Amino acid sequence: MIGIVRGVPLGPYVLVKRLARGGMAEIFLARKEGPDGFSRDLVVKRMLPHLSADGQFQALFREEARIVARLNHPNVVGVYDFGEDDETSYLVMELVRGVDLRGLVARAAMDAFQSGRTGALPAHHAAKILSLVCEGLAHAHSLTDGGHPVGLVHRDVTPSNVLVSFEGAVKVVDFGVAKLQRRSRREATQVGMVRGKHAYLSPEQARGEALDARSDLFNVGILLYESVTGDMLFPHEEPRKARLLAASGKIPDVERLGQLPDGLRQVAERALAPKRKNRYPDALALRADLEAYIRSQPHPSDTLEIGNYVRRLFPDVVAEDQRSPRAAGTVPVTAAVAPTGTAPLTGDTDPGRPVFGAEDTPPLHHTPLTPSDSKLETLRLPASQAQPKRKRWGWAVAALLVAFAGAGTWALFDDTGPPPPPDAPPEVPELVQGRSAPEPGILRLRTEPSGLTVRIDGEEHGPAPVLASLPPGAHRIEVLDEDEVVATDSVAIVAGGTATVVLSAPVPGWLRVRSEPTGAEVTIAGEDRGETPVDLSLPPGEHRVEVSLEGHESHSELVLVEPDREASLSVALRESDDGPLQTSSMMRARAPTGTGYLSVMTVPWSEVFLGSRRLGVTPVFRIELPVGRHTLTFRSPNRPPVRKTVRIRANEETRIRETL
Repeated sequence: MIGIVRGVPLGPYVLVKRLARGGMAEIFLARKEGPDGFSRDLVVKRMLPHLSADGQFQALFREEARIVARLNHPNVVGVYDFGEDDETSYLVMELVRGVDLRGLVARAAMDAFQSGRTGALPAHHAAKILSLVCEGLAHAHSLTDGGHPVGLVHRDVTPSNVLVSFEGAVKVVDFGVAKLQRRSRREATQVGMVRGKHAYLSPEQARGEALDARSDLFNVGILLYESVTGDMLFPHEEPRKARLLAASGKIPDVERLGQLPDGLRQVAERALAPKRKNRYPDALALRADLEAYIRSQPHPSDTLEIGNYVRRLFPDVVAEDQRSPRAAGTVPVTAAVAPTGTAPLTGDTDPGRPVFGAEDTPPLHHTPLTPSDSKLETLRLPASQAQPKRKRWGWAVAALLVAFAGAGTWALFDDTGPPPPPDAPPEVPELVQGRSAPEPGILRLRTEPSGLTVRIDGEEHGPAPVLASLPPGAHRIEVLDEDEVVATDSVAIVAGGTATVVLSAPVPGWLRVRSEPTGAEVTIAGEDRGETPVDLSLPPGEHRVEVSLEGHESHSELVLVEPDREASLSVALRESDDGPLQTSSMMRARAPTGTGYLSVMTVPWSEVFLGSRRLGVTPVFRIELPVGRHTLTFRSPNRPPVRKTVRIRANEETRIRETL
């Protein structure tokens, strides 16, 4: 950075180079200069100017600034300043020169593959990194206001939000979706909303419940497993499945935790306990068990050792950073594949082993990763490394890297391109060099009903209404209802213009099902929809309806449901010829006893009551109820209550989906 004088003034700072740009803000390498040659490299996160006029975006940005400015800990990325100029607001943050845990695990997994090993990070290094993460979280969780705990929960402890510097410092970043639980009135308005990446949700987070610090500890358990094994605990490419698994408290193939070494497996199992009361009580208790494991290992792990490991694993990124600093987390995920010619590393820092410096490593050529680039081809191994005996593991590593690519980058920004050649001057913002980049346009989108998930060009933009900054050109819009695409459209964005789009989900219809005798079970697409007589809300289209009653022949029929219209199905069930007809007293005598489980999904969300008992806010999963028939009441704002009768069977789960 010596000798760089070009830049764009922003308050008392100079923007030297844009590192990344996202939908809401830009990340810049910045400098603060003073008398007698004083200077300091920093990171400036600046809201895009055209979004500053929007009160919602401005409030979100200021909320993040207000939260992170109160945190001051070596394991939390520091925030030095918050400012506003004539155009926009900005945060001034600590520059962490290194990589994020996402890239570290990805390259460690590739290095292990090239060496004929399995796994990713050495277990003692993974434990130490997560121990330091726990220290940062403990500080955040203990934040007070006037001496009273405020209950800060990060809610997004993911690999891209853990930064590891070239010196071994470990820092938690991005409290943009954190919440102060003590502000109960505001939090109450968010009940049922799920923030965070679906593959990193605690069970209570996936269910939309109020959170406490133990939710973040569940995430630490996920990171511990993924860091050591190089495997995904929850499916990254199937967000709906990941959320349902998390909400039910189920870990896919839980026996995989046995891949962790003794000592760490017990730590992970406790951190990943489905019920909060069975997890660690706080981050420091989890840290204590991680430190106990580290002390039991023959190889040391501390900040110095982690720094040595990271520098040896990323000689190319170190060399690039020496030419021109770039913040950890803005390194493209494709850079996680070790450059051709780099020798594989061992799991430990052996001083007698030759170290490959930057001068021994050929330049890394890569394509910046955007959501549309997240394909397996970008991570294909060189033919010389595609050894048949490792073929299955190689594809697993590639799939892992694709998954980590989809997990997002620091502050959800994409990389802006490959580094400049060694002899080129450092890049400065395009405004300084007299070039004008194409001005983005604005998309204002709402859905009917509101609150549906919006996906633009394959990337989720949250629940509607949505205000998005998009580059000029055509864009594909999808509207999702519970991860099912219910409406699509294309929109052309003009530079500097604003496009307004309204997309409506299909209006449901109604189906009345009656039977003689009554009490027959109604099943649609394999899902129990109650007992006759029953009125159901269904999406338009043909539905296979099955009506069955013990002692009678079942009936199956295809029924057409039209939007906002009522269809009916009336069935007279015939007695079965299989054996004598049982009397009602005999059937009652054989009725199952015990308990079963109820899971409910409604659109829109609602509170679910069983009599006067409140079961929760939808979606609710695996509520234990006595066997038998129960009448539920769904209460949703601005809608009349809806009642539905369900039947609970012993040791079985009854799933209900209703459109209110």
